[in-house]
Amino acid sequence: MEIIDLELQKLHSACKEWGGFFQLINHGVSSSLLEKLKSEVQDFFNLPMVEKNKYGQEPGDVEGYGQAFVKSKEQKLDWADMLYMITQPEDLRKPHLFPKLPLPLSFRIKTIFNMN
Repeated sequence: MEIIDLELQKLHSACKEWGGFFQLINHGVSSSLLEKLKSEVQDFFNLPMVEKNKYGQEPGDVEGYGQAFVKSKEQKLDWADMLYMITQPEDLRKPHLFPKLPLPLSFRIKTIFNMN
């Protein structure tokens, strides 16, 4: 158990302090499940804009669909749409987003993160 705690501390530190990207391996989520999630996320982003906007970010919040780095209507945008949701820890979730999501995507996210 001490090795797991040490590795979790290293991961926490990397997530908190390192400004780059990393790939998490040996996480226990099957590659087929991840491929299904990837496909369902792509399906979400292929929806018409009017549909994606139904899952939009609320003012002052980054969770939901939108562009997190828009500071003003006048700024030039590097177009980078995102769908952002906190899934863990449970007390930080905004479950009102999940009932709105297309069913396959909602189901897959709940399956991966063991959400009720």
